[in-house]
Amino acid sequence: MLHRKMRANLDVFDKHNLATPLFCAVVSASPGHVQCVEALLNAGANIDAGLHEFGVSALHCAVRANTVDQVKRLLERGAIPNNVQLFSETPLHTAAAMGYEECTKLLVSHGACLEVLMGPMKMTALHLAAQDGNVDSLQVLVLGGASLDARNARGQSALHLAALAQSPETVEVLLKSRKAILYI
Repeated sequence: MLHRKMRANLDVFDKHNLATPLFCAVVSASPGHVQCVEALLNAGANIDAGLHEFGVSALHCAVRANTVDQVKRLLERGAIPNNVQLFSETPLHTAAAMGYEECTKLLVSHGACLEVLMGPMKMTALHLAAQDGNVDSLQVLVLGGASLDARNARGQSALHLAALAQSPETVEVLLKSRKAILYI
């Protein structure tokens, strides 16, 4: 009798090429999600699967779902914080645009590049946070050293976009940050 060792492909995508088992596990908020992610990673699931083929990774999925504990776990296990997907969007762009302050903090603390320009409009994470009035994420980016003078494809700074968004809190943070830089 022949015995074959059967092993599941841990990095297989679904039929629509949208998700691996790890992608599914990191977006869940159910009680067993931590154990599922750990089991998959310990079994050898590729933490950056999909990055080159489809431009998305488990880290992107966890940030989109704002599963902070999973973002932390993935970064601690070696996920690439600066990976890009379609139009050069990084996990930091997603976190800043969505106003996910804790995800933004984790990404910045794990070396996410603050100056990656996304899409045809050439937006940094700071631009996106300002445009959407996400003051908490914006503060994290400013404290992390994001350039206040970075310009998008229209020549607009984060301050332009905060003013256009009619976000007085965001404008105030940017103005105070600019003053602090001038006095250093």
